[in-house]
Amino acid sequence: MMRMRIEPLDVWTFGDSRPFERGQDHHRATIFPPTPLTIQGAIRSKLLADSGVSFKAFKEHDASCAAIAAQIGWPDEKGWGQLRLRGPWLTSKDERMYPMPADVVMMEDKTLRRLGPTLDSPFRNNAPDGLQVLWLRDQGFPKEANGWLAQSEFVKYLEGQSSFVATPVSQLFSRESRFGVKIASANKRPEVGQLFASEYVRLANEVALQIEIDGVSLSASTGLLALGGGGRAARYTLDPNDLPPVEQVVLPRRFKIVFITPAYFEQGWRPASWDKWFSDARLIAAALRRPVSIGGRDVARNEPKSLWRFIPAGSVYFFESKTDLRYSGQMVTDFGAEIGFGQIATGEWTHV
Repeated sequence: MMRMRIEPLDVWTFGDSRPFERGQDHHRATIFPPTPLTIQGAIRSKLLADSGVSFKAFKEHDASCAAIAAQIGWPDEKGWGQLRLRGPWLTSKDERMYPMPADVVMMEDKTLRRLGPTLDSPFRNNAPDGLQVLWLRDQGFPKEANGWLAQSEFVKYLEGQSSFVATPVSQLFSRESRFGVKIASANKRPEVGQLFASEYVRLANEVALQIEIDGVSLSASTGLLALGGGGRAARYTLDPNDLPPVEQVVLPRRFKIVFITPAYFEQGWRPASWDKWFSDARLIAAALRRPVSIGGRDVARNEPKSLWRFIPAGSVYFFESKTDLRYSGQMVTDFGAEIGFGQIATGEWTHV
């Protein structure tokens, strides 16, 4: 597995889950960072273009396209061939950045604190299946924390240290809107009442995306690829050094998992069973933000894909186990593990 850095050559736009057609809506929002679905689409398109095969032949499953299909899969079938991805992550000055965990709150003095499960809830609640309430013993009025945690600060958070700081969003990227108008295909003139606005993301200096890629070979260690709405240009650079395999982690008896990419569970906010990843562990509490709807566009059929509701990056689940468990590093998701959905970090927790 190799690491890839992706830098913008212009602003980027990554459409959110809402359908957008000129004339039916006037504003298209963008999500950032892009989802693994967007990244796999860009990588597969790059590999397909570099292979030199006919797009028409590839769409029709022609035998001449078998080699590239083995790498990236056929356009109208499930799966991604041999392609395997991790990420995407945001990096600043080559330090990886992580979305703010949902169990972190900001106090009135701007310091960050962690919520924790409590055995003596100060109020009645309707938490399902006897789950414990997340609480904070500090005095004051906490509010939702914003921003990102740099790698060094994220480690402090996972280790339970009392002091860690966030990086404001404004230091990483900004959003801007640009106006456009639908052009009639017949006379190439603007259509009346077809004005719209699209939101774009502009990255700060030394900020980029990072992914880890395996199973395929690009034709060059550096080059260009089309990414996001409008196929905006991005420059990629591959690190020629292979990454070491993921080592198993021994989990503490009370451990929490923090999602650093979105995850999909068939039963909504949690899977039917956690045993696939953490056998004999009992869910104690969870800190969640509102779900994100992820779809995309089916390029082969030129139509929108179905929308699925994912738990967002930053979601936190608290577990307790009576035995020592090992985590192998596998993705925690019912969909998209091959391309980077369901990536987690682990930490320890105590009751408050």
